[in-house]
Amino acid sequence: MFSGLLQQCYSVVDTIIVGRFLKLEVLTGMGATWALNYIIIAFCQGTGMGIGIPIAQQFGAGNDKKLRCYFYNGLYIAAILAVVMTCFSVGFCRQFLVWMNTSQTVIEYAYQYIVVIFAGIPFTILFNTCFGVLMAFGNSKFPSTVMGLYTIFNVILDFLFIIIFVWE
Repeated sequence: MFSGLLQQCYSVVDTIIVGRFLKLEVLTGMGATWALNYIIIAFCQGTGMGIGIPIAQQFGAGNDKKLRCYFYNGLYIAAILAVVMTCFSVGFCRQFLVWMNTSQTVIEYAYQYIVVIFAGIPFTILFNTCFGVLMAFGNSKFPSTVMGLYTIFNVILDFLFIIIFVWE
């Protein structure tokens, strides 16, 4: 739950920084991507948690052989999903925005924002898979700490690219 709060925190920080330092159209374009972003993040989180369930069951049962099997199969599934989801999302990104009736005045800003997020799907799936596996073993502190550091890193990158490099 804490990690989900942190993920929302860096989305809010993105919004604040963009709203403060860039044009209104950029902020509007970013807001137009919210539903797409939410669907992808939820899918990535679900993938990680889903992979962790059979691992937790085998860990609890003390069945090391099946645990290893589920662990490696989960990694293969996560890698395949990361490639497929990234290609699909990036490939159809603009079309998704058109289907959502995104205004022509902001569609380019929306596209520029969401395509970067979609290009990062492999990292999101990797993090959520690792999170799910660590949770399966009963470790929730380390993934939450990593998410906290990731949130801080994201804020620094926001300032760097939006304010210093003036990336619109």
